[in-house]
Amino acid sequence: MLVTKQPVLKRFWYPVVALEDLKIAPRSFTLLGQKIALWLDATGKPAAVADRCCHRSAQLSKGKVIEGNLSCPYHGWTFNASGTCVKVPQIAAEIIPKTTEIANEV
Repeated sequence: MLVTKQPVLKRFWYPVVALEDLKIAPRSFTLLGQKIALWLDATGKPAAVADRCCHRSAQLSKGKVIEGNLSCPYHGWTFNASGTCVKVPQIAAEIIPKTTEIANEV
């Protein structure tokens, strides 16, 4: 685990998980003191967001990938690679509140 208080280091790439491992299931990794959920999107590219659902703070990395998006294991809220909530199963209408985005600073 790399921990530092130098924010400039967030701008660099770090090898943290093999792509082959992401084909199996989402993974969690802590880098620069921040927990990150990693998975492969629908095109097979790696995606990363904060490993915390904005709804009930569940670890997104314990969820599952559905059509390239990461679904929370707690209530099933689903997030895309930019951290935007794209599905809330409990809402019948397709209107998702703006407050459902993850702080995607990874």
